[in-house]
Amino acid sequence: EGRDIILIDDVFYTGRTIRAALNEIFDFGRPNQVILGVLIERDGRQVPIRPDCVGAQISLADGQRIKVTGPEPLDIMIERRRYARD
Repeated sequence: EGRDIILIDDVFYTGRTIRAALNEIFDFGRPNQVILGVLIERDGRQVPIRPDCVGAQISLADGQRIKVTGPEPLDIMIERRRYARD
């Protein structure tokens, strides 16, 4: 209740993960403010949430995704999605 919260996400895509995290935070009370920081923001948002701090903004072609691994070494890759064949 009344605290300042800093919420960090690796890849901000649809916004649904952040919305779920915010719902959990509000279950414990009302914070003074929530600051959202993301490593990567990509297109595809489905909810009206904007990060306050963004490391990089990336647009991907159809069939591509971002893969973050780490923490040591931290690695960020853009790779093609693999689809199952019928």
